[in-house]
Amino acid sequence: MNKLSDGAKMFASLVYMLLVTIIGGLALQYMNQPDTSSHQFDKSIREMVARPTDTGLLDRIGGLSEVKDEMRRLVQLPLKYPNVFYRGAVGLKPPTGVLFHGPPGTGKTMMATALAAECGVPLLSLHSAALESKWFGESPKLIESAFRLAREELAPCIIFFDEIDGIGRARNEMDQSCVYSLKCELLRNIDSIVGHPVIVL
Repeated sequence: MNKLSDGAKMFASLVYMLLVTIIGGLALQYMNQPDTSSHQFDKSIREMVARPTDTGLLDRIGGLSEVKDEMRRLVQLPLKYPNVFYRGAVGLKPPTGVLFHGPPGTGKTMMATALAAECGVPLLSLHSAALESKWFGESPKLIESAFRLAREELAPCIIFFDEIDGIGRARNEMDQSCVYSLKCELLRNIDSIVGHPVIVL
């Protein structure tokens, strides 16, 4: 009987040690789990950054002379001289963004690339396929990460949304919650760049 109780005590201590090891391992895994904030998406967003260097591209775009003059005034001047437009003179308020429209092949992407090259700034080129994720809640975090990197690291820069109509349709009650939150995050982050040398095209 005495031997049986010693065996039971040994078994109980083994079970106790096993439970402590499992719980400690789970706690350690929980403490070391990766950051679920938007910072974990920085690497994938950085892969979308281009630094165009062809400074003569804007002049080589055929036609669109009025559009090019307007872009020089609205985009090129503020980004080439951010100290004047964003930190200095009162009353100079460059636009937060410019909307290009037209059928495919009219030069919207080329115009964005040419403007980035002329201004000598990075071009963060985003498209709906890169921003939409199958995991709930990740798409808004990608948007947040893109705008945060643009404000904090890349500025002055241009954020170019290729085919923004893919994600920027009007909000309505028929939207799924993930689509609605993506649109809200996009609008909130566009507002967040006011006062920063970042322009959305």
